[in-house]
This record gives sequence, structure tokens and C-alpha cells, in this order.
Amino acid sequence: MTRRLSPTYTCGLDLGQQRDYTALVILETSTLLFPERNPVTFEFLTRHQIALCHLERFPLRTSYTAIVENLSDLLIQRPLFGLSTLVLDATGPGLPVYDLLKHARNFPATLKPVTITAGDHVTRDGRFYRIPRRHLLSHLHTQLTTRSISVSPGLPDAQALIRELAAITHSFESSAKHDDLAIATALAAWFSTQPKIGHQPNPFRL
Repeated sequence: MTRRLSPTYTCGLDLGQQRDYTALVILETSTLLFPERNPVTFEFLTRHQIALCHLERFPLRTSYTAIVENLSDLLIQRPLFGLSTLVLDATGPGLPVYDLLKHARNFPATLKPVTITAGDHVTRDGRFYRIPRRHLLSHLHTQLTTRSISVSPGLPDAQALIRELAAITHSFESSAKHDDLAIATALAAWFSTQPKIGHQPNPFRL
């Protein structure tokens, strides 16, 4: 019998400054688990369904302290509480926000800081992932064009996200004044599709 596992949530946070918005995106990943196993890895076969369920731009000049408080208030709510990972751009202004989140008492999400680079390869330096901007945006483009991620046009700021994505050229550079929603979505999309390492228990055992 096929089982639907409890959904998990991946949040992407792109931090702005005085003239740039801070954007938050939340992706919900639902997993269908099949009783058949992969003949090589012997893991259960799965299929993931990813939906963009939250899209938000904070007003310009929102303080970083207020952003941390808003995130804590949002992620402590159900169904997000205990099931969320926050992937944030820790480049430039994002680093002090990462420090605030890291030291926040009982922050209700796992933190994954990302340094966005101009390089060619994805690497990891301690807790920090180093991911080329081009890689993030090209990965997001692939996920959207293959409909691996669904976006409801009725979400607030959905049209702004669509405009930002349309402004990204074939070289994955943006001609838009703002690209905060696109970067936040790309961060969440990248992490939500990475293989998770660990033992896979037998959920069909009674």
C-alpha cells in the first residue's frame, strides 16, 4: 500500500538592505512512499510533490531584529513547527541575521546558511554551503519548467515573482530591479531537492 508521509517545509530567505526587499518563500514537500524497493540501494521508492505555499516580501527598511521575530512567530505555528528548514542567504547582510537566528532561544527551524558565489562549483565550508548564483537560478528554472514545483498564481506577490523569473536571461543573470523573491525561491528549491542522507526505516512494518 502506498503511503503519504507527513509534509516537510523548506524556507528560503533572501536578506535585503535599505533599498532591497527581504523575501521569504516556503515550499511544502509531500512524499509518496511505495512498498517497492530500489533493486540497487534497497530503499523504498518515493515520489515528491513540491508546492510553493507561502510568498512574502517584508517592507523596505524592516529591521533584522523584526525579521527574526516574525520568522520565529511564523515557524512556531502548525503545521510548520518542528518540520521546517530555513535556508538563508548568509552573504553580506545575511551573515548578521544568521548570527541572530543561531543564537535565538528555541528558534523553531533547522538553519542552513548559504554563501552565494560567482564560482562554478557547489562546495561546503563547515556549516556553510557555497553555491554559485548561476547554479541556483538554473536549478530553479529546471524545476519550474519540468513542473516539479507548483506555484499558485493567487499567492500574494506571485505576480512579482513571475516578473522576476521572466527577467532572468539565458545566462541566468537578472535584468530586474529586484530579484529577492527569485533568490529566496531558488534557495528553498535547491535544498528541498537535495538527497537526504540517513537510514530509511520500514514504514510498512506493523
